[in-house]
Amino acid sequence: MKQAVEDLRYLHQHPELSGQENETSNYIRERLETLGIKILSFQPPSVAGDVNRKTGEKTLALRADMDTLPMKGGQTVSYLSKNPVNRLENGLNVVKAFS
Repeated sequence: MKQAVEDLRYLHQHPELSGQENETSNYIRERLETLGIKILSFQPPSVAGDVNRKTGEKTLALRADMDTLPMKGGQTVSYLSKNPVNRLENGLNVVKAFS
């Protein structure tokens, strides 16, 4: 759980606008590989991983937006964007899809 919090804070500190999520997708790709998750081929900046499952098992898909939205305000959290000119709000919305 500690690593997940560190990852979330890193992503909040290094936000990228829609269509420009190259560093974000590289970070996520590296983290998935570190966890032993096979990366599937998708056009960047999309990232998809396949956790080993047996044929015939149900599939769980998780989806997350990686882009951010421009946001002004007086945020004072420790993981605030390191880019003071363009502070952003991350849109990490997860959708679960079952098939």
